[in-house]
Amino acid sequence: MGLNGRLSVFWESHKICSFQFAISFQGVGAWSPTRSNDRKLSSELFRDVDDTYSDFRGRELTVTANNNNPFFKMKEFDNGTYVPDSGIDISIIDALGGALNFTYRVIKPADGKYGGPLPDGTITGMIGEVARRNAHIAICEITITGLRETVIDFTRPYFMESMTIVSTAPAEKSRAFAAFSPFSSTVWACLIISTIAIGPVLYLETLFLKKFLKRNFGPRHNLLDTSFNLFRSLVAQNNSLSEDYWAHKFTFFGWYLFCFYIVVLYSGTLTAVLVTPAFEKPIDDLTDLPDAVKKGATIAIVGDTSSEMLFKEAKDGIYKEIWQLFNHKDRSQSFLPGDDAGFDRVVSKKVIFLSSQFSSRIIATQRGISKFHLAKQSFYPQGYGLACFSGAPFRGKFNKMISHMTEGGLIMKWADDQVLRAALGGMNTEKLTSGEATPITLKHLQAAFFVLALGYVTAALTTLLEQVEFSQVVALQLSQPPIYRTSVSHLETSIRCIKEVVDGLDNSKSIPDDSIFLQCIM
Repeated sequence: MGLNGRLSVFWESHKICSFQFAISFQGVGAWSPTRSNDRKLSSELFRDVDDTYSDFRGRELTVTANNNNPFFKMKEFDNGTYVPDSGIDISIIDALGGALNFTYRVIKPADGKYGGPLPDGTITGMIGEVARRNAHIAICEITITGLRETVIDFTRPYFMESMTIVSTAPAEKSRAFAAFSPFSSTVWACLIISTIAIGPVLYLETLFLKKFLKRNFGPRHNLLDTSFNLFRSLVAQNNSLSEDYWAHKFTFFGWYLFCFYIVVLYSGTLTAVLVTPAFEKPIDDLTDLPDAVKKGATIAIVGDTSSEMLFKEAKDGIYKEIWQLFNHKDRSQSFLPGDDAGFDRVVSKKVIFLSSQFSSRIIATQRGISKFHLAKQSFYPQGYGLACFSGAPFRGKFNKMISHMTEGGLIMKWADDQVLRAALGGMNTEKLTSGEATPITLKHLQAAFFVLALGYVTAALTTLLEQVEFSQVVALQLSQPPIYRTSVSHLETSIRCIKEVVDGLDNSKSIPDDSIFLQCIM
C-alpha cells in the first residue's frame, strides 16, 4: 500500500480550510489469515535506496558552481541566471541527468569561492551552499579534503591530477658572447696560451738550430712575424712562412693539424649554438621559488581553496617555507579570485602562479603556450568529487554511475575533447611557422660584430700609444744638437734599408750585391 499524489492546502484568514489527498494502492503481496505459511510477496516492502534513485522522475536538482573553464564554463544572462556551456564537469552532470532522469539549474555562490568551514563556524563558497542545502550538489573542480567532509559528503573522485607552477616563458639569453660559447673558459685559456707560446717556441727553435747546430741556412723570421703568421693558421688563413728546417716543418705540421681540429670543432659547435637558442633557467620546482622572490617575483594562488590551505596548514618543510613567501600584507597580490586572473598577472606582472595542472595546460594553450612555462615537476596530488549535502540518499547511485564513467574512459575522453578545443582555439593566438629555415639575423651575428668592434677599439688605443711614443722620440731629437739629430736620422734610414735587404734575401734566397749595403750605409 502506498500514499502518493499531491497535497493541496488552501489558506483563508490564516487557517487551513481543506486538504486534498490523492491516495492510491499498489499490491506488493498476498497472505492467508488462516494459513500463516501461505505468504507471497511480489516486491519488497521497502525499496533499496539505489533502486529508488535510479529514476528521479524528471525532478529538478540545484547545482552550484563557479565559472571555471575547462571544468564548468557557463553563460550569465542579464536576469542573473546561468546556463551551462561546456566543460568536463558539465559533461558529467549531463550524463548523470540523462541516466537518472533529472534536470538541473545552476546557481553561483554569492562570494564566488570554492569555500569550506572556517574557524568561526561559517561555511563559505560552494561548500556552504550545499551544507545549508541551498543546492543539492556542487561540482566545479572541487578538491576532496577532510576538512570539507566535516560539513558535506563527497562522491568518489572522478578526476585525479596535481598542481604545477606557471611562470612566463624563459627569456632568450643574449647572443653578444655567442662567439665564445662553443668552448669552456678552460679551453679558451689553453688556446690563448698555445697561440701565444707557439711563436716564441718556433723562434727559440731557430736560435737553437743556428747557434748549437751551426745551421745558418734557411729563411730568417723575427719573433713578431712568426707569431702573427702562426695565428693566421688558427683562424683558417694562409701562412706566408716558408721553412727549410725539418724541425720547423714537423712543428708546423703539428700546429696545422691542431688548428684544423680546433676550427672544425668551433665551427660546428657555433653553428649549433646559433641555430638552437639558449634560454634563462626556468622555474621547474618549488625549491626555485625563494630565489625568484628575491629577484622581485610575487607568488600567487587562488584564494580560499584547498590549495591555499595546503600551504597555510603546513607545520614545516617546503610548503611552510612557500607560505611565508606569499604577500600577506596585501592579500589581493597573492590570493586571486580564479585561474584567469592568475594568468593575467603572469603576463602583465612578475607573478608566479600556482594552479592545477590540467586547467593550466588548457588556459596556457588557449592564450598562447609560447608565452608561459609550466614546471616540469608537479606537487600535491589531488582528486575532484561531487559535493553532496550530508546524508544525501542519492550519493550511492552517483558513485556507481561515476565508476562506470571513469572505468569506461568517458571522463578522459571529455578531458581530451577540452584539450583539442583549446589547441584549435590557441592556433589563432600562436604565430604559425613554416618549415623553411630561419634566415640569419643581426641577433645571430652580434657576437661577430662585437669581436670586430673590439679589434677596432684595440687598434685605436694602439695608435694612440704609438703617437705618444713618437711624440716623445721627436721631442728627444729636437732637444739634441743639430749634428746629433742628423746622425740619428741617417742611422734610422740605414736600419730601414738594411731590413728591406734582409726581407728580400728571405724571399729570393740569393746573396745581394755589396753595392746595396754601401747604399744603405752612405
